[in-house]
Formats: sequence, C-alpha cells, structure tokens
Amino acid sequence: MLKAKKDLISMTTQSLKQELESCLEQLEDGTLTPQRLQQVIDKFPKQMPDRKQELLIVQAKGSSLTMELLGYSIYRGGKNEPSPEQLNPHGKVTDDASSWPYKTVADAIEDGWRVISFPNSALMMDDTTTHGLGFEYVLERWR
Repeated sequence: MLKAKKDLISMTTQSLKQELESCLEQLEDGTLTPQRLQQVIDKFPKQMPDRKQELLIVQAKGSSLTMELLGYSIYRGGKNEPSPEQLNPHGKVTDDASSWPYKTVADAIEDGWRVISFPNSALMMDDTTTHGLGFEYVLERWR
C-alpha cells in the first residue's frame, strides 16, 4: 500500500513537472493562455497525501555515525510509544540492544532516516568517553 502511494505521488509529481515545463515553453513562445494555465492548476492534487513525521532520537557512545548506540526512542504521530522491538515477551520495554532495529546511526540512515540534529560538540570534552546519556542524534522520516 505504501509503495503504491509513493509511486502515485512520484507519477503525479513527474506529470505535473512536465505540464509546467510545457507552460514555460508556451510562455516563451507567447502562446500560453490563462485557460491553459488553469488546466494545469486544476491537475494539482486537491490535498497532498497524509504523511506524518517520525522522529528517532538516539544516544551513541561517540560522535561517529558508526559508534554503537546506547539507547533510542521513536516518536510516531507525536507520541513516544514503544516499537515491537523495544518490548520483551512480557510487554515491558527492554534495554536489550540485540533486539533494537539499529546498531548505529549509520544503520538508521541506511534505512531511510535523515539526520536533523547532530550532537552538540561544544558540550563534548572527549569524544571517546560517554558523558551523561551519550551523544544525541535526532533523525526524521516522513511516512
């Protein structure tokens, strides 16, 4: 379902781009009419697909994207609800890193997350030592 939605968005975006390029050519030729421009405007989706932002906040052992993670939280739709990987068989949140979906920030990037905040290097005294919760990265993706 999600792939079909993405394909539709991509197809719509591509066809609209072609329509706009055609309008540019007509404008340069002096043949663009208000009616033609309105036809293109009417093809724009009335409402963009409903996409929600997800945030992934991770604590890493160091400033490198390949450092091991100490912990993470995922926010979906503004709520921090544990993902299935974070729950043990009894339904309690686990700190067992072997069940986490990502071992490093680089793993999350590979899975489509985008870094929107890097650790604040002004607070780092030594990037080989963990201070407090570690080196915090904030990543996002839209679904």
